[in-house]
Amino acid sequence: MFIVAACALAVFTDSYLYSMVVPILPFALVNRAGVQESDVGPWTSALLACYAAASLAICPVAGYLADYFTLRRTTFILGLLVLAGSTTLLCIGSSTALFVLGRLLQGASSAITWTTALTVAAETVDTSEVGRTMGFCSLGMSLAMLLGPILGGLLFQHRGYQSVYGLAFGLLAIDIIWRLLIMERNVDTQNIDPQRWNYWTFDYGDDGTPRIVPLGQRDEFFDVESLSWGTRTLQPEDSPGDTSSAITSQHINHALPKFAQWAIILRDARLQVALWASLVQVTLIASLDAVLPLFVHRIFSWGPQGAGLIFIPVVIPSLLAICAGSIVDIVGPKWVVIAGFSAAAPALLMLRLIEEDTVGQVVLLCALLLLLSTGLAFVGAPLMAEITFAVEAIEHTRPGAFGPRGAVAQAYAFYYVFVSGGLLIGPLWGGFVEKIAGWKTMTLTFALLIKYSFYLIQVYSRSTRALNMFTMMDRKQHAERKKMISKSYTKSTILSSGALRETFNVLVSEQLLPLIEESSTTRIPIEVCDLNRAYAMDIFTSYQYGSSLKTTFIQDMKRRQWYFTRYFRSRPYFFAMTEMPGFLTLLSRLSAPFRARSIKKALNELENWNLEMCDKAVGLIIAEESSGIGMAKREYPVILAQLYVSLQRFHSEITDLSSPQKQSAYPFRYELASEMFDHNLGAHETIGNAISCIQFELSRHPKVQEKLLFKQSTPVHY
Repeated sequence: MFIVAACALAVFTDSYLYSMVVPILPFALVNRAGVQESDVGPWTSALLACYAAASLAICPVAGYLADYFTLRRTTFILGLLVLAGSTTLLCIGSSTALFVLGRLLQGASSAITWTTALTVAAETVDTSEVGRTMGFCSLGMSLAMLLGPILGGLLFQHRGYQSVYGLAFGLLAIDIIWRLLIMERNVDTQNIDPQRWNYWTFDYGDDGTPRIVPLGQRDEFFDVESLSWGTRTLQPEDSPGDTSSAITSQHINHALPKFAQWAIILRDARLQVALWASLVQVTLIASLDAVLPLFVHRIFSWGPQGAGLIFIPVVIPSLLAICAGSIVDIVGPKWVVIAGFSAAAPALLMLRLIEEDTVGQVVLLCALLLLLSTGLAFVGAPLMAEITFAVEAIEHTRPGAFGPRGAVAQAYAFYYVFVSGGLLIGPLWGGFVEKIAGWKTMTLTFALLIKYSFYLIQVYSRSTRALNMFTMMDRKQHAERKKMISKSYTKSTILSSGALRETFNVLVSEQLLPLIEESSTTRIPIEVCDLNRAYAMDIFTSYQYGSSLKTTFIQDMKRRQWYFTRYFRSRPYFFAMTEMPGFLTLLSRLSAPFRARSIKKALNELENWNLEMCDKAVGLIIAEESSGIGMAKREYPVILAQLYVSLQRFHSEITDLSSPQKQSAYPFRYELASEMFDHNLGAHETIGNAISCIQFELSRHPKVQEKLLFKQSTPVHY
């Protein structure tokens, strides 16, 4: 929380120093730089353009610097030093050249500060807290934009020009102390355990059975799927300088050049939409700053005080940023952004109704501005979170391409490029259209801009958080994991697996058929469909988790009933949980009744059962790797092992894949469990129902049975 507060304070400081200058800049140009009053307008616009241009130019460099230094805190402090320099120039400025240079440095410092602050904040918290964290950062900006002009104007009016910067330097002092206290871990070493650094690869034996291949034995196998291997030597911490105990380690290392990384980031449609929506949001806000004071002066004949007070309903709703971020952590950013733009669009259109100088029109204007800014408040923080989620999805599909730091800093650098673009485009668009075509046309063009953005967000925006093991809000990840284990399901792999054939023979001849024969001779009916589901579960889990961990539902009726009772009790909710995960989670957070406690308990018990199975299977893999003694083929967890190895490639940033301190501490535990649960949930019902249907149809057609028996080369023995 300390680091997140430091990031929010950094954003607050930067935004405050930007906004406090706005009301005093015209007077400073006249009194200190000697600019003629007739030239104040063009010079003010030029200084705003200098700020935006510097931000646009420095943003890519800021992303590079954030990744270049070992600690991001270094970039953080660098941005603050540049900001202090720009503030000093503006404080002592007595010429237009110093004012221009000060605004250029201020724009550069903003690019560095925003890029680094958002990157550090996103990396500090879990994915489930990204929305709320970005809400805090957005709140820092909102408070600064509210307090900056007010405090700057009051201090300038009552205490003079220098007093404005006295408060600014005090804020800078607090900020730099806070940033120096940040304790950031070194990303290059934080995950390294030099005594336990290992990787596995995957091999298919002569019978097609997949097997984990420890690194030391890699050269002993043929046709091993290739990985991109790199070597580095690490010294154990307890024996520095002892070269005899140096450990040669292997890691995946295939980071692309920076320009190639930028190309990958900017080609992603999801990130493009998030950046575009950010541009739209900032453009709308910046346009109000430019045209609203002139509009209220023309319609209501308000002076500077009234023009300032009209921004109260614009700024106050921005304090809802934390609320918007918290909702993102529940339902994801997509629908929050859509809801925000849906509220903003009609408010923009209805602003055309303000035409007369009456009390009712003033109230209507304030209400519409309140609705507009409330909608935009529910756009900013969710878009920041969406950028984080989009980057995670990109890194997931291109593991290792962005190096150990990932692409977060670069993505937020491009984010601030679009923010700066909005600060530049908004006043120009709003002022030009309002002057040429009028207020109504201006509001219409902005409403159409939101409508276009609304369509893009609805099509391309997603979320990436797993809410539980039954569903994944981003189905793309689920599809990728299915591809990882698809080879285990190929016909050639299954038919060539001697271990699976042996398990099949045992289950059919020694367990299933004797029960059917007993029922036929004793005339005691059995539930055939239930028995077929038990058979399907036993055969599938033996292939999935290994024969030593497979279920024994054919023989253990009590355990079979325990599992199937909980499964079918929860089954009616599976469709809703798959198709509407965010909405159902929101209902749960709001304590709204959706399902009985018994249903929730049943789901939790099934999830815990599956987690236990996965933990035990991974334990078998780790034990085999540690001992170097291969397990029996029947005991090998084929499906889980293939997914486990494949996930290692997609998580190349995890460098410690050794035996965990506790059984449930291995990497990507929930991704593995989610996929395994999805597969065994579908296996027993799908296969069991299919077998039961075939049996039923065969019982109705004796001649078909005779043909099948005739075609059998050997009789069935059991």
